[in-house]
Amino acid sequence: MKYRAEIDGLRALAVVPVILFHAGFELFSGGFVGVDVFFVISGYLITTILIEDIENKRFSIINFYERRARRILPALTVILLATTVSAYFVLFPADFREYSKSLLSVVFFVSNIFFWRESDYFATEAELTPLLHTWSLAVEEQYYVLFPIFLVLAWRFGNVRVFWIIVVMAAISLLLSEWGWRNQPTANFYLAPTRAWELFAGSISAFVVQWRGVKKNNLLALVGLLAIIFSIFSYDEATPFPSVYALVPVLGVVLLVLYAEKETIVAKLLSSKALVGIGLISYSAYLWHQPLMALYRRKVGVNLQLVESGLLVLLVFVLSVLTWKYVEKPFRNRGRINQRFIFSASLVSFTLLSLISIAIYTTNGASFRFQLPSPPQPWAEVKCHGAVRIAKYEDALDECLGSSKSDAKGDIYLLGDSHAAQITFALKQVAQARGVNFYFINTESSEDFPYSFMKREVTDDRILNHVLDVATEGDFLLIAFHRGRLNPKRDSHFSTDYLQRRSQRSDLFTNNIVNYLSRFNEKDINIILVKDGPLLNESDTTLEACMYMYLENNQKSCEISFQKDDATRILQSQSFDYVAEKFKFVTSIDYLPVLYDDDYFSPISEDGEYLMFDRHHLTQLASLQLVNFFKQKLNNFSVNE
Repeated sequence: MKYRAEIDGLRALAVVPVILFHAGFELFSGGFVGVDVFFVISGYLITTILIEDIENKRFSIINFYERRARRILPALTVILLATTVSAYFVLFPADFREYSKSLLSVVFFVSNIFFWRESDYFATEAELTPLLHTWSLAVEEQYYVLFPIFLVLAWRFGNVRVFWIIVVMAAISLLLSEWGWRNQPTANFYLAPTRAWELFAGSISAFVVQWRGVKKNNLLALVGLLAIIFSIFSYDEATPFPSVYALVPVLGVVLLVLYAEKETIVAKLLSSKALVGIGLISYSAYLWHQPLMALYRRKVGVNLQLVESGLLVLLVFVLSVLTWKYVEKPFRNRGRINQRFIFSASLVSFTLLSLISIAIYTTNGASFRFQLPSPPQPWAEVKCHGAVRIAKYEDALDECLGSSKSDAKGDIYLLGDSHAAQITFALKQVAQARGVNFYFINTESSEDFPYSFMKREVTDDRILNHVLDVATEGDFLLIAFHRGRLNPKRDSHFSTDYLQRRSQRSDLFTNNIVNYLSRFNEKDINIILVKDGPLLNESDTTLEACMYMYLENNQKSCEISFQKDDATRILQSQSFDYVAEKFKFVTSIDYLPVLYDDDYFSPISEDGEYLMFDRHHLTQLASLQLVNFFKQKLNNFSVNE
């Protein structure tokens, strides 16, 4: 294949925006399109090589994979080893254990599938994930595995028919990506079927160049360059991607491939020594940038200063030059390193990295490196959570139901899932202080209340009927459950239709709960809807890591803002407030602000005690901080009476 210097310059135009985007330079808000540029280039180069080999009857699948191994594996292995050693000293055990899973997925080139299941590319956690960028390598490798086989088998039908088959496949993939960003945005971003059309765009370009050569057209070449630059500076995280929006940079690359003949102004610009030099090290630069920046952010914080970002970018290119010179170039030299050695070295590196990954995982992220206080007891495994247990029926759920009426006026009944269970410790003390009984009805493993309100009209709920039977005038029924039952995840890519469907479920809940709980009003039983407690988002670090940071810095860590936390309960909060406002026999209360100090909450107390035992459950210590809050709320009912 004839060398085109402008293609290396185009690689520079792809890698620099990606690196600057991940370094936090807001000007390069669409820098992520550099990956799409890489996809088109890869599709073009690989297809060109395959066409030439097939037409000259020298195609060998072994030789093809040898070239790919020489190009990809040496630098990848070195950087994975360097990243793993660095992660050993930077990551806390839970995060290091998660890293081991991503490492294994990279070894088998399925990291795009792994991160599809685990991560949002534009979430905060993405900036802290060392191997997130390898998703694009996985997509390319999946293309390298399947496309040569397809091309060889389809070539018997003639190159023109093969060309049109690829055009059809590209169109289907593009349409799939249009459907995907509206319905499955994360899968759409990471998976090969919705990215294939970008690689196929390069393949289509390769056929055209084979038939008619590279044309000289200054205008079209300039349009192609401007299209790429426009997307880099105009797109941002809110741009649906990939979608028809990706056509702008993709067609920009296609125009450059087809019309940036070496005598055009654009080709001369892209062929400059500076851009070609960056293009030559672009693969190593892409591999280095994410681990360096992610691990550095793990150590000092997500938001980087301008100087820090600049120095990290400089370090990326220094390491890239060294990797290209001492790793990439030697392994591409067939005279020095033969085919057998390449395949043997690949097998050894795969095995070594796999064993390292398994070792990290089985040692719980090399947890022997740290000594931690005893973790909090996961009380959610206890069915009744300290509440009175009077009767036992056929199933475990009924163990927590009170079966006899109490003579005391003002008994407290708490009904809900584990997010209700977390306030049992506080309510039990409130009940003791008031001289009444406290009952917790656990619906965690049940299809009954409160989940039934979102699924069908409730006319006969056995749990509520039971409470209605045993509770008497002046008693309290508190209802609490996980905000997620009514609230979608905070994901900017959710479609409007999806949010509307969830909102309709919320309305169904509101109507059903009002219709049913009016029966409690007839018995003068006080109804209280309790809004949900703290929630650490998936993008936040682990509680274990929060404790490590506390021990290192001797101060509260992993703080989340009230505004951020409160925003995730909007549907639940609106539903509860609506019911309480419209129906005077229902009250809505919110204990979340009590746990916040200056609008921030940390799962680790000032004394180094756990206030949560996972991302969304309070410990007993935290629950007991709510005793006075619930005393006051229940006393308000007594005063009103």
